[in-house]
Amino acid sequence: MKRSIHFFKTIGTSLNPSSYGDLIERSNKSAFKYYFSLIYLAFIVSVLIFLPFIGQIPNKLDAALSHFDQLEVNLKTEMNSRLVIPFAGSPLITIDTRIDEAELTQGKVLVTDKNVYYRPRLWGKQNVVQEKISKYENLLQNKENTIWFLTSVIFLMMPTLVFLLYAAVAIKGILLLALELFVALVITRIARFYIGFNELLRIAIYSATPGVVLFLVLHPLYYYVAPEQWVRYVAKFVPLAVSLLYFIVAVKSNGVRETPKQRNQRKRKGKGAEYVELKG
Repeated sequence: MKRSIHFFKTIGTSLNPSSYGDLIERSNKSAFKYYFSLIYLAFIVSVLIFLPFIGQIPNKLDAALSHFDQLEVNLKTEMNSRLVIPFAGSPLITIDTRIDEAELTQGKVLVTDKNVYYRPRLWGKQNVVQEKISKYENLLQNKENTIWFLTSVIFLMMPTLVFLLYAAVAIKGILLLALELFVALVITRIARFYIGFNELLRIAIYSATPGVVLFLVLHPLYYYVAPEQWVRYVAKFVPLAVSLLYFIVAVKSNGVRETPKQRNQRKRKGKGAEYVELKG
């Protein structure tokens, strides 16, 4: 509970540019833990915000199928072994077209050469439903079954997709922070502006907060209120611009401009331990 309170207080502190003097006194470990917790919280909030959009998946699939006058699938396959698609360490979907009939003993879906076996619900015990593959060959004639099947596949894959998306966003954020940090080091060296490497790193991490908050505000606006292209660009680039502005203000507020003489004096006194010298 105390950690949660501290985390949310840090969010509030990160939104105040004048408070970065306190934030840069924290450890790098604490800053990175905050960063990954912030991204995780943003994903939880995003899922809640986009629940109505997720609930529209069947209607959107129906609208997509309405563009076709004829849509049939006739697959010819030859397998040398079964394909198992796992989920949370257990089989989810098993495909084995070497056989015509089988029993679904593990997972939720079993596809053979002639039949599809599936459990109607995602959780709990229930009877296995068996249907002929041929029933799904004409997708428009069996539109309801097609929509149900595609929706089920999407929902089954959603936890894995969310995790992969979280990892991708977190890594992308780290790469952006690294680029921002490198550029800041180069500029501060050229401008003879002294600020420690660890201080720059922490400022870069905490200044991501206003961008994440703006992202959570602007993206629902784009999806639900004003789905114009320019709103999409605003929702994409304004959070980045605001985070960069916070970064610049915090760096300027917590660094000092020094002359060559002051810099040499500081280095002789041993106070430049965190200063990164970039060799030309």
